[in-house]
Amino acid sequence: MAQELTRKELYNLVWSKPLTQLAKDFGLSDNGLRKICKKYDIPLPKMGHWQKVQYGKKVEQEKLGHFDKWTNTKITIRESEADDEEHYLTKVARRVKEIEQTCSKLLPVPESLYKPHLLVKAAKENLSTKKKERSWRNLPECIHTDWGMLSISVQKHNVQRSLRILNTFIKMAESRGHEVILEDQKTKLVVDGEKFPIRFREKHTRQIIPDDRWSSSELVPNDILSIKYDDLYDKEWTDKGTLLEEQLPRILAFFEIRSVQEKEQRERWRIAQIEADRKREIERKLQAQREWEVKKQDFLIIQSDKWYKAESLRQFITKIEETKDNSSKVNEWLKWAKLQLEELDPLSNGVESFISQFDLPEHLKE
Repeated sequence: MAQELTRKELYNLVWSKPLTQLAKDFGLSDNGLRKICKKYDIPLPKMGHWQKVQYGKKVEQEKLGHFDKWTNTKITIRESEADDEEHYLTKVARRVKEIEQTCSKLLPVPESLYKPHLLVKAAKENLSTKKKERSWRNLPECIHTDWGMLSISVQKHNVQRSLRILNTFIKMAESRGHEVILEDQKTKLVVDGEKFPIRFREKHTRQIIPDDRWSSSELVPNDILSIKYDDLYDKEWTDKGTLLEEQLPRILAFFEIRSVQEKEQRERWRIAQIEADRKREIERKLQAQREWEVKKQDFLIIQSDKWYKAESLRQFITKIEETKDNSSKVNEWLKWAKLQLEELDPLSNGVESFISQFDLPEHLKE
């Protein structure tokens, strides 16, 4: 549940009770609330402040400084911010430990391929048919799985290690309730419905190729294996520093946390979209109401002109009646003329009926 406060209101609250108590009221950690106050330049009581208050000692309340940039700002505090304020690395460490416990029977990665997953088995058979190991310049080259297979690109001598790592990773994912699928010619890790495209590849180093006339360069595989997440902001885990085999719990933890973040972000977008639509609808109605006011003015002037014409016609008909000519022809004409007068006179159906035409239409009301 979200609460919206002004900067002054939040300032008054943090000086009314200890931060630990106030944070519970908001459903936050005290550290999370402290960071929000810091963000909006709201001073907090110093250490020992509340002990002095408890014993009736004199305390000084630091004044709230004026900052133009916060003048019209509303501070929205949500319970979910408790998780947002939690240090990301702490969340990762906690999740890694949980995964290591859940997948303890699968770790460490075995020295040989044991009971390969169906996807790994298919990739192994596919890679066994690949022959090319050297380019025409006698430089090492990677071999690749075909479309519709696990996405693997490594040198031939790294195939077995790659398969062992992937086999363990897939089994770990499945033991956590996730799955690895092949979709749209890509390998995807599915975590709680969120799909993450991943690739298993060998890194490359640019190597200068000398020549009699000029030099050129070429990317050459360097035995550093990686798992790459093909995102807008690419994320990659490699052998550098720590072997990939030892990073599997951390990699899986990343995707589990990212899955939650994706859902939360999508929910924030959904709520923001609803709010934006609501504001657009309000603005549309306000604009329509402004246009209605203009139309009412124009309509009033037109009706006023019609009334003056009706009054003129009424006087003219009265003049004809005053002639006392009761011939059938005159009476027929008077009957017709009075019908025209009734149609022309905007007040012919009564004042209330006339004024009701100026009421705001139902579809433009709030």
